[in-house]
Amino acid sequence: MTLLTARALTLRIGDRPLCTGLDFALERGQFWALLGANGIGKTTLLHALAGLRGAEGGIVAMEGRDVREWPGRTLARQRGVLFQDSQDTFPGTVFETALAGCHPHLPFWALEGAREFESAVRALQAAELGGMGARRIDTLSGGERRRLAIAALLVQDPLLWLLDEPANHLDLRHQVGMLAHIVSRVRERNGALIMALHDVNMALRHCTHAALMIDAATILCGSMQEILNAENLERMYRCPVRRIVNGDGREFYFPD
Repeated sequence: MTLLTARALTLRIGDRPLCTGLDFALERGQFWALLGANGIGKTTLLHALAGLRGAEGGIVAMEGRDVREWPGRTLARQRGVLFQDSQDTFPGTVFETALAGCHPHLPFWALEGAREFESAVRALQAAELGGMGARRIDTLSGGERRRLAIAALLVQDPLLWLLDEPANHLDLRHQVGMLAHIVSRVRERNGALIMALHDVNMALRHCTHAALMIDAATILCGSMQEILNAENLERMYRCPVRRIVNGDGREFYFPD
């Protein structure tokens, strides 16, 4: 079942085109990596797919309905967004921040109950923040704050996850562990995911499909086997790329 669709999507920043006439479909059970050079427009495209930014042309639809027509709270129950950087406008604790993820699921003026508290506790444990619920968020490191933002999304528990550089500030162990946990959660719900990444090998590890942003007129979309190769990566990053296959048959890509 198609969860998210873009049809003839056109995006610009000022006079600069970022994509022109993009057709894209995200099915349940798919995990997409959005790859491209710095400044190519990955964040802008991700925000447009999330319904957070208007397009100069075309349409973005979730489950067949224009995202602009979805009521905000209803859309928030279906779609979760992780921004590239977290900005904490208001002070709060780690537990309060994780618990905020449940708000789209509560009626107006309703208070959180035992079920919501339990969900927040589980999410913090998954993010390895279980003993830090009383900490103020302004005392956290960058990596801890990133894991907290992911914990809030785990509480929100959407069908569709749109993640902008989810591995930002995370050490290697947490990059692998947190992305694996997210993929597992999305798979359990038969949802879908698209995440902007710079690490091609992390994309290979966790994703089934990729969108390679070459230029405004060229975004290659397909399965990893179809489009992720040294030739396309060299074209996208404009540098030599080497493919290496280890003894287990797993492939990796590195700048040459």
